[in-house]
Amino acid sequence: MHEHNIVANEEEVRQSRKIIEEIMKENQFLLSDKELELLTHDIVITISSFGGDFSPETVTEIAFQYIKNNFYSRFKEVHRDELGFTFK
Repeated sequence: MHEHNIVANEEEVRQSRKIIEEIMKENQFLLSDKELELLTHDIVITISSFGGDFSPETVTEIAFQYIKNNFYSRFKEVHRDELGFTFK
């Protein structure tokens, strides 16, 4: 089994963030800058983990999978410390 160590460069992250922001807005997810930063990081890591590229098509597909799988509540839970959320 081969381990994939694909890392996005600054431009790929910037482009990914732009795509993710547009998709989220189109689907009524108005994310803060911090949420968008963290979500972009999560999606870039997801793409890297399966050895994918950072093409607009790949980023779009993963972003839609996040939406389809009701990512937001899990996302807030995972990133509660970074986002300053407290859950009871």
